[in-house]
Amino acid sequence: MNIKQSYLYCQRLAAQHYENFPVGSLLIRKDLRPHVHAIYAFARTADDFADEPGLQKEERLKKLAEWDQMLDEAVAGRAEHPVFIAVADTLQKFQLPPELFHRLVQAFRQDVSINRYSTMKELLTIYCRNSADPVGRLVLLLHGYRDEELMTLSDAICSALQLANFWQDTAIDLDKDRIYLPQEDLSRFSILEKDLFRREATPEFKRLLRHEIDFTRTLFDKGAALLPRLRGRLGLEIKATWLGGIGILDKIERVDYDVFRQRPHWSKWEMVGLFLKTILLHSPITLPLSPLFTSNFYLAMRLLPKEKRQPMFTFYQFCQRADDAVDLAPSRAEGERELSLWKNELRLCYDGTPAEPLTKKLKEVIRKYKIPFEEINAILRGIEMDLHQPRFQTFQELEEYCYCVASAVGLVSARIFGISMSRGSDFATLLGKALQLTNILRDLKEDARKGRVYLPQNELEQFDYPEEKLLRSVQDTAFMKLADFQCSRVRLFFNKADAAFSSLTFDDQKRFFPARIMEEIYKSILEQIEKNPYNIFNKRISVPKWKKAVVALDHWIESHIK
Repeated sequence: MNIKQSYLYCQRLAAQHYENFPVGSLLIRKDLRPHVHAIYAFARTADDFADEPGLQKEERLKKLAEWDQMLDEAVAGRAEHPVFIAVADTLQKFQLPPELFHRLVQAFRQDVSINRYSTMKELLTIYCRNSADPVGRLVLLLHGYRDEELMTLSDAICSALQLANFWQDTAIDLDKDRIYLPQEDLSRFSILEKDLFRREATPEFKRLLRHEIDFTRTLFDKGAALLPRLRGRLGLEIKATWLGGIGILDKIERVDYDVFRQRPHWSKWEMVGLFLKTILLHSPITLPLSPLFTSNFYLAMRLLPKEKRQPMFTFYQFCQRADDAVDLAPSRAEGERELSLWKNELRLCYDGTPAEPLTKKLKEVIRKYKIPFEEINAILRGIEMDLHQPRFQTFQELEEYCYCVASAVGLVSARIFGISMSRGSDFATLLGKALQLTNILRDLKEDARKGRVYLPQNELEQFDYPEEKLLRSVQDTAFMKLADFQCSRVRLFFNKADAAFSSLTFDDQKRFFPARIMEEIYKSILEQIEKNPYNIFNKRISVPKWKKAVVALDHWIESHIK
């Protein structure tokens, strides 16, 4: 078999297997795609040997030893198997270290010989280091990246993907007498192995899996710093991979951690949607940021008239890029430097010539819609608060933050919609605060994990719910009272926004329909929190896609038919 046929063999093998992430997709440069398929085919075939049904342990280990030996022969120029013909060519062209391939085979040997792990540290250092991390490093090397710092960030993502796969496949692994849940964690949550084999999602098991998912998210968070540092198509591919792994964790939470009853996975259509989402939105929604930078925003803005849509996307992209620069910075000093660059670009939009292609387009939007400097600069002030002020002493301080990161966005949006500020500013300001406060409640647990506590410190003291309780996700009577108080205040902001909206003319109400779509979606999130505040800690609160679509269509019709 020649080299071309060998790469085609690897491509077909990659297409036949399900993964939670894209493998050599169209996001990868066309000339590199065959080499990604070769790496995947090598690892997948070895993995299949380790899991081959009907073979004794000794037979599987023998096959893996032979596979390892064939790699050495391929490096020496004696490849015959199609996978090794392709791998040998890839190794030679890109000067890849064979040791990374050997580590993959070692991981599959461990699957045959080791079926329990004492601690999470052992699982990461003994297994994930060999089973997952080498793949990410090889992909970076293919694209010319050799910086060890980037490799370490890639390791975090790859290990997180491996862990997500373990939690997803808990039931399948039990069939193979493999338990990847660390033994010390089973003991911590009072779970015996015989309890697992009953395949019941008991309260103890749900708490255990929630614990493992929280830890896995910290790895994804750590690896997220890699995303903005990769150029071109690879950046998109890794973002899609990151989203795919995070999505599996979300799916596990949505089935209430009952992975015995239903295996969470991506359907083919969902994978297509993930692929398109990554391409169409690029950076704007790849990370969990403020409420106005999520798919809820994208859904609402897609229904705008064409002449308004592009200016809105330009404006939101500017906000997102500035937010990413700070949120993903490896250090506070680097975040300050990046934010300073965006501040300077904004000033040049008003008095000079911006250097970035994005801010050159933003300058035209500012000119056309007469957007005041103070409104967009307020957004950058809000981003700066996230960098320097992860705590707020009083609600007055928090309200100022909400104005900057949400209300100011609404005010600029209203200008692009064509709404007079003398009539629409109250609604935009109040709704922005209501959306941001809802988002803060929904993301209490996630933000606390990142060291951010947005609830006012004096209110935590008032309800006897100190910050350390929040960091440990303590669910007690004090938390219920605190949550009820917060929900009541958010509801008040929504009511005030509705009153301001009712005073607008029909034409202004019509132009505000994207904001009304987001308002109803976030009211649904608030209702879920009000119904059971413990949901904040127990699952990711969201609105089903079908309901979002119905809401969007309903408000579009209402705004266009008098």
